[in-house]
Amino acid sequence: AASSHCPCHGARMSLEEPGQSCWRLSVALALRKRPVDERSPTTALQRRLTALDLTLIGVGASVGAGIFVITGVAAQPCGPAVCFSFLLAGISSIFSALCYAELSARIPVSGSVYLYAFVAFGEFVALLIGLNVLVDYHVGAALNIASCALYLQKTLLLMFPHIWLPSTQVISILLVLLLTCILSFGVESGLKRVNGLLVFGKVGIVL
Repeated sequence: AASSHCPCHGARMSLEEPGQSCWRLSVALALRKRPVDERSPTTALQRRLTALDLTLIGVGASVGAGIFVITGVAAQPCGPAVCFSFLLAGISSIFSALCYAELSARIPVSGSVYLYAFVAFGEFVALLIGLNVLVDYHVGAALNIASCALYLQKTLLLMFPHIWLPSTQVISILLVLLLTCILSFGVESGLKRVNGLLVFGKVGIVL
């Protein structure tokens, strides 16, 4: 029987099913799962964050600018029902946190949701979830920076009516550069201290 060399994986196969074998290989590569114990001790990341630091990061991510912005907008048409929406959102966040806790206990490797999906569902699903997380972070960061820049501009104009201020786009860029400089100092010197101060400030405002 005649044979051909498939460019997908370099194996010799019958000419009757070259496309089918390539399709099977593509599906197998997309659904392959990563073994949990596949980690080199020399490349392991060192733990710099404690349980309190992780808790503050989670609280800081939950109590974001959206609470201060959306609450006032939603309170006008909905009224006190906004409190119940926050209650439902808090309950769903608890279940999500429990899922993350279980996955981190079963898969004690750094990698967050991408690695969890890689181990549980396969590489293709992990790629989709990783891209979704990246889009979520970028869009969320852009909205938060834009709202913070607008609030900062209005606050400064109320305090100093005759002061000249640049546009909100310029203020947003300056805030991004400021946060980048803070993160460049490292996790212990930059992220932990600044995030702790911001979290306590935001929680104090909410209370």
